[in-house]
Amino acid sequence: MKKDKFLRTSCFSLLIKIANTLMMFFVGVSLARVLGPGDYGVYVFVMAIIMILSIPVIAGMPNLFVREIAKARTNNDWYNVIYISKWSVKILAIYCFVVTIVFALVCLTYSSFDYTVKWSLVPGLLIIPLLAILLTQGATLRGTGLVLSGQVPANLINPACFLILILMLTKTTGLTPQVTILLKILSLFIAILISTILVVKYFKGGFCCTNTNRKSTALNSLFSLTLIGGFQLILDNTDILLLGWLASNEEVGVYRVAVQVATLVVFGLHSINQILQPQFAKLYANKDYQGLQKLATLSSKLIFAIAIPPVLILTTGGDFLIEFCFGSSYKSGTTALAILAFGQLINASFGSVGSLLNMTGNENDTLKGMVIAVVVNMVLNILLIPHFGIEGAAFSTVISCFFWNVILRNSVRRRLGIESCGWLPRSLSTAKFYSK
Repeated sequence: MKKDKFLRTSCFSLLIKIANTLMMFFVGVSLARVLGPGDYGVYVFVMAIIMILSIPVIAGMPNLFVREIAKARTNNDWYNVIYISKWSVKILAIYCFVVTIVFALVCLTYSSFDYTVKWSLVPGLLIIPLLAILLTQGATLRGTGLVLSGQVPANLINPACFLILILMLTKTTGLTPQVTILLKILSLFIAILISTILVVKYFKGGFCCTNTNRKSTALNSLFSLTLIGGFQLILDNTDILLLGWLASNEEVGVYRVAVQVATLVVFGLHSINQILQPQFAKLYANKDYQGLQKLATLSSKLIFAIAIPPVLILTTGGDFLIEFCFGSSYKSGTTALAILAFGQLINASFGSVGSLLNMTGNENDTLKGMVIAVVVNMVLNILLIPHFGIEGAAFSTVISCFFWNVILRNSVRRRLGIESCGWLPRSLSTAKFYSK
């Protein structure tokens, strides 16, 4: 991708991410105000459980589709794409059936399970297959080079429908955690319909496959990619789950508000990564290491520059922002917000280390770093939450994120000879790597 085209696509992708961030922010504001800290904490806790249960079907498959479709376009060979498409449908059906039966029985028979959590979780299990389908369809479009179209259903249609439904019911019948889960399911279903139309439109001519008898090797990386994505989801939800276990529903709700506001810092990282993944895969397949370094440097500088303004705003005026948007009952999350915002700035400063490794076949290195980060996060959360509450959870997240980024950055340098941090000069060893 040429530099001007990359910057143009980055701008549009950034606009999509800004719109997504704003809509999710307003969703959080609406739910937090209407439900209150207690019920909002229940909703957040249930969604954290659902995300953990979704790991086997959403953690690795989308990234595998992006990589294999990008490779198929380069080599004009779609066999692996056809193979994993058929395989993923079977696995999704079997897994969702088993999970639904098991957890429905657990929720119905486990008497000490919180009533509100129980009857929010049972219908919420339907989110698992819907989310898997939506993310995989988006990955399919991004892998073909339709980066913007691949982001619209999940990042615009889904949150927009969710927000509209919330506002409609808030003015009529009101909201409960159970009703909110049902609205989430409906918004996912609408987004899938739009995404299906886009996928069918692009692939209406079918795939061109030269050899249908050979054995596919595409799934060899799925286990590692799933573990990577799974540990990322665990890392993202460990603090919520442990707060739900070790603290109150109200504290979970307050902490979730702080986390949601702090994610404003890294919306640039997430939006630009959507563009980078297929480009990293293509450059690596063509052995264009200089192009890979240039793209990594450019994107890293852009991501870091976008992250600085929101950090300054959140660390100086976070208390006013929380009280103004969410209400005074959430103001106790101000300190946790400042800690999380600083941690997200650290995250942005390292660049797209995970995508660099995953899209170049070095996902095992990402997995090692993620395992260490998850272990550090869980241990620190268990030690700090009982004494420091939500501030302890925030500090645990920042420390584990730093460990993860340092490990992955070193792996990128060792495996690819590339400096992922655009604000650091390339080392002498990297220059020698290019000269070979």
